[in-house]
Amino acid sequence: MQHLKARKFKLEIEKLMENRKINVKFLKKDYDILLNEGKTPMYISIDNELAGLVAVADVIKETSKEAIEKLKNGNQDNNANWR
Repeated sequence: MQHLKARKFKLEIEKLMENRKINVKFLKKDYDILLNEGKTPMYISIDNELAGLVAVADVIKETSKEAIEKLKNGNQDNNANWR
């Protein structure tokens, strides 16, 4: 049976990677493209070495306007459509 060595995986924004002195230049162009598309890019490191890049984004839904209005008006309706 083979034993796996424990590894440290981290998912971080650019500033945190730079603070840890991890060189992100290899994926910087892709990071900037994702950022300009309104996404939140995050670098992946494994054992303090750059391993990849992922991005997340909030999608505006048809019910978003209604939900925002309810928040502005102080409506705490538990039945609001938040999904």
